[in-house]
Amino acid sequence: MTTAFCRHCGSTHPGEVKRCPRTQQLMTEAGLCGTQVDRYVVERLLGTGAFGSVYKAHHSRTKAEVAFKVLRPELMTNATILERFLREATTAASVGSEHVVRVVDAEITAEKIAFIAMEYVDGEDLKSVFLREGKLHPTRAIGLTMQLLRGLAAAHDKGIVHRDIKPANVLVTRKRNVHGREEELVKILDFGISKVAGAAPLTAAGVTIGTPTYMAWEQFSDSRSVDARTDLYAVAAILHELLSGQKPYDAEDIPSLMNKVRIRDRLKLRDLMPSLPMPLCGAVEKGLEKHQSGRWQSAREFLNALEQTLNVLDPAPPLAPRLPALISEPGTEKGEKALGDSQRDVGTRIREPEAKDLKDTRASAASQMAETEKGS
Repeated sequence: MTTAFCRHCGSTHPGEVKRCPRTQQLMTEAGLCGTQVDRYVVERLLGTGAFGSVYKAHHSRTKAEVAFKVLRPELMTNATILERFLREATTAASVGSEHVVRVVDAEITAEKIAFIAMEYVDGEDLKSVFLREGKLHPTRAIGLTMQLLRGLAAAHDKGIVHRDIKPANVLVTRKRNVHGREEELVKILDFGISKVAGAAPLTAAGVTIGTPTYMAWEQFSDSRSVDARTDLYAVAAILHELLSGQKPYDAEDIPSLMNKVRIRDRLKLRDLMPSLPMPLCGAVEKGLEKHQSGRWQSAREFLNALEQTLNVLDPAPPLAPRLPALISEPGTEKGEKALGDSQRDVGTRIREPEAKDLKDTRASAASQMAETEKGS
């Protein structure tokens, strides 16, 4: 049987295949896999998303492996999207935390290819961990969340608000500690829609950005008021899910979800998980407060509160042997990891847009809520 190398995904397909099973592009069309872009040799596709694709690649001289993020060619003429793409590289590189995926290079080539080269991390996103394992041991869930908060603390210190913290943007890998034991390491992905203090805004007034089930009320109602506490709400939502197996708010559609968040229509974590210590439940509930003034005021404050709860919890069981990564994104081959906006976050029930403008999904819902919003 004849086979053909696919320049779209880097795999080998049977000769009769006319379109790449991953991208649906014609096999006869040019692709990046097997070519060199600037100083990087592109090996295989990791994932695709609304704004671009991420490949595994290596530096042509040093052979260092990278995750190679490329903006879609048709978006190169969109000045706002191009600026947002390049700002992502600058923003992530400025944080300087082991809990943020490190950017090593970014460029627009003479051939008009915009790329970001990032450290290639052998891991899987937190969404994949949750899909495979369900709710986590409380001590493990807190440990992962504390690392996430350390990464956010470093970003917030630089005046950077991520705005799309969700399990699919939290990468979990492993490292060996000083005693030679394997432990989990969290790294934050995708600063593509981040808000940077002092930088010109790239989001139009009235446009909602984020992933609905992890969005705080201000992201739905007044995007101009988004700040570091907005990220902390998302962290609390993730921890709630890891501890209980359920998102704090869930609904069939975005307007219904917005209304639930607005009127705080949900069960408390303590009601869902009565076995959890009260201080832990209280820490999560504070993070989920509707109004920013009622939440944790900094990542370090939230981190310190979680650290205190570890004193009343049993140690987490040893980590299981590593398994091939389970991929959240439909159509991505098992064992591969897509980064940031390359992953489609479908959520539990709502199919959620990934890190892109939700435009005025909120418009019809807002008019329905206007009369009842007073005093909420």
